[in-house]
Amino acid sequence: MNEAKDEINLGKKANRIKRTFDEKKNSSKNSLYPDMEQKEFIELLDKTPSYTHKTQIDKFNEWKSFIKRKGYLPRISIKGKDKMTVKMTKAEKLEETRLGRWAIHLESVPMHSEKAQAEFYNIKNKTPNFLQKYGR
Repeated sequence: MNEAKDEINLGKKANRIKRTFDEKKNSSKNSLYPDMEQKEFIELLDKTPSYTHKTQIDKFNEWKSFIKRKGYLPRISIKGKDKMTVKMTKAEKLEETRLGRWAIHLESVPMHSEKAQAEFYNIKNKTPNFLQKYGR
């Protein structure tokens, strides 16, 4: 619990430092933090992905790994004959449907990075879905 609280407090402090630096760019006010340290801090802050962005990157990598292993796009649901065509464990089924739903979600709420979103669509357009790979 303390780790989450510490993370939130550090995030608030980082935003406060960034806001203070932005406000005083054209001002000669003295600050608690020297300008060079603030610049270095903001550059690091800008390069570091947020929790949401990192989660998206991790899921994107999982999605790509799934496609590489299976050779088809993850499905959002697995029913009937589809279950029997390819034997899979319950964990594999859950992984596939989770990744399939995540990919559908990306169509309405794109990733933070335009480059990653373009890569997503490129892979999606070139990769067969389950029915295209296995037929019925």
